[in-house]
Amino acid sequence: LIAVRARGYSLARVNAETGPGLQPEPIEFGLQPGGAIVEGQVVDASGTGVQGALIFAGALPRNAEFQATLSNARTDEAGTFSIEGLPPGPIDLSAAHSKKGIGFVSGELTLEKPTQLTIVLNSTGGIEGTILRDGNPVSGATISVEMDSGGSGKAQTDESGYYVIKGLLQGT
Repeated sequence: LIAVRARGYSLARVNAETGPGLQPEPIEFGLQPGGAIVEGQVVDASGTGVQGALIFAGALPRNAEFQATLSNARTDEAGTFSIEGLPPGPIDLSAAHSKKGIGFVSGELTLEKPTQLTIVLNSTGGIEGTILRDGNPVSGATISVEMDSGGSGKAQTDESGYYVIKGLLQGT
């Protein structure tokens, strides 16, 4: 799936097939002027706007290292955001902030006026532990966690086999 987004146009998507022996073919995207707009605010549990949260149209990317690159928007000082050029219809938004947590909201986009949504971040937790083999610490082991919500975490053990992964949605 290849997606193209341009300011003032609705998102265009085309399925493309690649592989050995396939000849490249030109791909045309039918960009349509307009598109739906979603605006809103990301807040913490107390209702305070969260600056610097990343907003995604869809689930959180599993690879946390690329979240900033893949995000559709970033909140301003008041925690507000706007995403233009989306196709009308149902939408799922997710938000992530490295210290405040992650959140999700669903809504319905229309072409008539911007849809207003608020995303409440849930505090995150973490896991920690020690990796042992035959009672001895394992240094340099990589521990990865992938959450059903789309988030992820990764850590490497130190010389004592100890690791910590923070920023995981509680209860996941």
